[in-house]
Amino acid sequence: MIQLRMLGRLTLTSEDGAPMGAVLNQPKRFALLAYLAAVHPPADSSRDTLIALLWPELDESRARTGLRQALHGLRRELGARVFTGAGDERVGLDTAHFWCDVSAFRAELREGNAEAALALYQGPLLDGFHVADAPDFERWVDRERRRLEQAAVGAAWRLVEAAQSAGDPAAARRWAERALELAPYEETGFRRYLKVLEQQGDGAAAMSAAAAFRRSLSQDLGLEPSAVTADAIDAIRSWRGPVRSDPLPDNKQRSAPANPTAPVTVATASAFDVLRGKRWLLAAIPVVLLIAGGLAAARWMRGDSTPTRPAHTSIAVLPFRNLSADSADAYFAAGLHDELLSRLSSVSTLRVVGRTSVAGYQHSTKPLPAIAEELMVGSVVEGSVQIAGNRLRVVVQLLDPVTQEELWVERYDRTIDDALAVQQEIAERIVAAVGATLTGAEADALRSVPTRSTSAYELYLRGLEYSRRPALRSENDMAAAELFERAIALDSAFAPARAALALVHWRIYALRIDPAPTRLAAAQREADSALRLAPGLPEGHLALGLARYMSRSDFRGALRQFRLGLRAAPNHAELWNWVGNAHRHVGEWDSVAVAYERARSIEPRSANLYFSIGNTNHYLHRYPEAIAAYRRAAVLAPDFVQARLSLAWSYVLWQGQLDTLRAVLATLPQSGNAGGGGGDILFQRLILAQIEGRPDSVLANLSAVPDPLARVGFAAAAHTQRGEYAVARALLDTALAIVDQRLLTAPEDVGLHGERGVLLGKLGHRQAALREARWLEQSDDYRKNRFTEGLIIGKRSVVLLHAGATDAALAEIERSLAGPSWSTVHWLRLDANFDPIRNDPRFQALLVKYRNPLLPSP
Repeated sequence: MIQLRMLGRLTLTSEDGAPMGAVLNQPKRFALLAYLAAVHPPADSSRDTLIALLWPELDESRARTGLRQALHGLRRELGARVFTGAGDERVGLDTAHFWCDVSAFRAELREGNAEAALALYQGPLLDGFHVADAPDFERWVDRERRRLEQAAVGAAWRLVEAAQSAGDPAAARRWAERALELAPYEETGFRRYLKVLEQQGDGAAAMSAAAAFRRSLSQDLGLEPSAVTADAIDAIRSWRGPVRSDPLPDNKQRSAPANPTAPVTVATASAFDVLRGKRWLLAAIPVVLLIAGGLAAARWMRGDSTPTRPAHTSIAVLPFRNLSADSADAYFAAGLHDELLSRLSSVSTLRVVGRTSVAGYQHSTKPLPAIAEELMVGSVVEGSVQIAGNRLRVVVQLLDPVTQEELWVERYDRTIDDALAVQQEIAERIVAAVGATLTGAEADALRSVPTRSTSAYELYLRGLEYSRRPALRSENDMAAAELFERAIALDSAFAPARAALALVHWRIYALRIDPAPTRLAAAQREADSALRLAPGLPEGHLALGLARYMSRSDFRGALRQFRLGLRAAPNHAELWNWVGNAHRHVGEWDSVAVAYERARSIEPRSANLYFSIGNTNHYLHRYPEAIAAYRRAAVLAPDFVQARLSLAWSYVLWQGQLDTLRAVLATLPQSGNAGGGGGDILFQRLILAQIEGRPDSVLANLSAVPDPLARVGFAAAAHTQRGEYAVARALLDTALAIVDQRLLTAPEDVGLHGERGVLLGKLGHRQAALREARWLEQSDDYRKNRFTEGLIIGKRSVVLLHAGATDAALAEIERSLAGPSWSTVHWLRLDANFDPIRNDPRFQALLVKYRNPLLPSP
C-alpha cells in the first residue's frame, strides 16, 4: 500500500517502502494528491473544485489541461488503481491501495483512540510546503492545519483526564506536556498543566514552567500573562488553595448591582461602519475591521532554539530621509517611498513589509539587526531624497541586516522629470539583488509609466501625502481630493490618480464628512475609469470593491474585486484586510482568519491590526485570544487607549469581572477620545457607573456628554435607578422625539430603529415596538450580514422583551448566547434591560446552560 505522511515531515513511499521523490518535487502535482488524501469528509472531488483550488490563474481550457496533465502524472507514478472517479470530472483515492496519516488520525479520533491518534500527529499539516499562485489551496491548508492541531490538543487533554481518573499522575503529566507542546501560548492549557503539577506537589517544576511560559510570551509575542494566569503562577509559591482555572467567578464576583443598567461598549466600532450609521446609542457598536490571525508558533516547552533566518526576499523598505533644504519638498521623499512599496508589492516572490509597520522607524536609532528582527526580514532598504530646484538626488542601499553588508547601493543624480524612471530602476535592481524571479506581468508592472506629465505626478505625490496622514482628519482628505483632481486635469489617463481619488471619495463618504449618495457615486465612477485605463490596477479594484461594499452591501461582489487586485499585488496589506472584512460579513470565519493572517505577515507591527484581531475574537467569544491581541496592540502603541479598554471589557463579558475595567479607567484622563472608534472615555466611565449603581455620579457628569440622545438616555437610566420614574418617563419621551427626528433623514438606520423599539416598549406602546422588531427582522443586516446579525439579535431581544413578547425575546437571547455575538450571560446579569425576566425560570436556565461564554472554534 502506498503511504503518504503529511503531519510533520513529508514522506511518500511505495508499496515496498521506497521513497517516491518525483511526486514530492512537483508542487502542483503533490498539492493535488495532498488535497485528495486529506479532504474532509472523504469524497471524490469535482473537476471544478480542483481547478479553482490549484489553477485559479488560468482560463477554463488551460486549467483543465493542467488538471489532466497532473492526474496523468500521478497515475503514472502511483498506479491507476490508486484513483477512483470518472476521468478528470470527479476523482478520489482508493483507501484499499492508499494510506494517509491525516485520514488515519481522524479515524483514530472517531474511534476514541486518542493515544494512537497522537502517535500519528508528528507535526503541523504540510509544514513548510507552499504552492505559488494557488491562494485557495493555501487557505485550505491553513484551515485544515488549524483544525487538526486543535483536535490533537483536545486528544492530549482527554488523555490527561483519563490518566487522572486512573490514578496515574506520571501519565497525566506526560500528556499535559504534550498538549502544551502543541499549543505553547494557550493560557487555559498552561493553567491546566499547573493543576497537574499541583496534584503531584512538584512546585519546582511548576516554577520552572511558569518562568519559561512568561519568557516565551514576552520574547515571542511581546505579551504578559493574563490576570488569571498571573494569579495561578503566584499561587505556586505557597500552593495555598487551588490554582485558578476558567470557571465562572463566584456569585459575589458576578452578581449585578441592585439596579444595573444599559448595555456596554464591549469593544469599539470601526470608523467606517460606525459612521455609516450603525451606532447604537447607550451601546456603542463593537465592529471588527480586520479579523483574527494566528500568532507565532515557537514551542516554549522545547526551550530556546535558533530561529531560521528570513530570506533576502523578505524586505523592509524603511522611510526615505528627506534631505531637501525646503521642508515643503518633504512630500517627495514620502511619495517616492510609497510608490516604491507599491511597485514591489506586485512581485509575488517577495514579502514586502507594509507601510504601517515601517513607518515607526522614520526617526528610529535602533540598530539595523534589531529592526530586521522586529520586522522578520532578511533585507533592509534605506534611502534619502534631496531636491534642489529641478535637481533630484536619490541614494538607495540594500543591506544585509545581520552582516551589515551592502547588497547593492546606487546614487541617482537626475531631474525631477526623471523621478518615475528612477523608481522603476530602483525596484528592478532590488528585485535582482535579492534573487527574486519575475513573471512577465510583474516585470511589466515594475516598468509601467502611469503618466508622462511631471506636474501631474508631483500633484499625485502631494495628494498621497495628504491622504496618508494619520487621524483621518476631514481637511486632509478634502485637500487630497483637490490635488488628485488637479493631477487628472493635467492627464486624464492617469489611472493611479483616478484610483486614489476614488479611495478618497469613498473615505469622505464612509466617515460621513460628506454622506451624500453623489459622493459614493463619484467613488465608483473614478474606480471604473481607473480600471478602464489600467485593467488590473490594485488600487482601482480596491476602490471599486469598497464602493460595492458600501453602496449595496454586495460583499461577494466586493470580495471579487479585492481578489482581482491581489492578483497584481499579492503583498497589498489593505486588500488582504478587506478580503477578511468581506468574508466576515458572510460568516466565513476560516477565510477571515487566513486573510488577516496574510495581512499580519505584511504588517507585523500594526497596532490597529492587532486591535481588530482582538475585536474579532471578542465577537467569536474567544476571550483569551482577544485579550492577547489587545495586549499586543497596547505594546505597539502605548497611547492606544481603547485597546486597553477593550481588553478590560473582555474580562467583563468572559468572567463578569469589573476590576480590570476600574483599574484601566483609573489610569486615564476623565475624558478624551479613546481612539479606535470607541468614542469618548467619559462614555465608558458612565456605563461603569451605571453598572455599579452610582446614578448620582452619572448625573453629575452628563453636561460633558456631547450627543443629546446619549445624554438623555444616560439621564433616564440614572433617574430610574434612583426610583424617580416620572422623571425617567419624561426623558424617555424626549429620547423618542430625538430618534423620530433623526429617522426623517436616516430612515434605514438599523441602530435608530432598534433604539426606537426599546423606547416604545418601555413607554408601553407595545404594538409600535413590535413593528420595530419586525422591521429589524426584515433588514439586510439581520438576514444577510453575519457580522451585524449578532448585534441586531441582541437589540431585537430587548425590543421584544419590553414589548411583552417574552417567548420570542427568550428565543433571540438564546441565539445571541449560542453563536458569535457581543453578548454573554455575564452581561445579561449586569444589564437592567433584562430585569423584567430576571426571575423567569427559562431565563435562569439559559444563564446556567451558557455559563461558560467561550464558544467552540468556528
